[in-house]
Amino acid sequence: MEEVKTGEFGFCQECGETVEVKVHPHDRLQARIAAAVARRGYRDDWSEYQFLYRQIAKLAEEYAEAFMTVQHNMPDCFLRWIETVGDLGKWHFDHGYWTDGRMSQEDLLALLDELSDMQVVLSNATSAIEAILGERVDLMRLACEKAEKDIERGVR
Repeated sequence: MEEVKTGEFGFCQECGETVEVKVHPHDRLQARIAAAVARRGYRDDWSEYQFLYRQIAKLAEEYAEAFMTVQHNMPDCFLRWIETVGDLGKWHFDHGYWTDGRMSQEDLLALLDELSDMQVVLSNATSAIEAILGERVDLMRLACEKAEKDIERGVR
């Protein structure tokens, strides 16, 4: 896979030199998104575990919002359940008490596996939208643009 020069420099632990940082393009976008969220203030005062748990709650809210855009094409029983999940996710993201409870490496890897599954679904949904619109959509680029635009809004 092609690597992209970032224009940033870092210390290489292998060779002991200062070198220009190179990353895979998708890694660069993921890093930019994470940095934008940090600049917005959403990582402030939270441990890494607390931040992770809040992001899982945020997934519930975002999932419900996505569902609401297609609600007229889905069963009503799904709608009521999704609304509840979304409301709970939003409340817990905004107001929930978050312990600093640790996860085992096994549990972290299991979560990473589930997040990978979610990314597969997001990629497939994006592919369907591409086919419907008849144009290419780069979801990671759109996410990066949104995260960077939202910096000025700060924490809601």
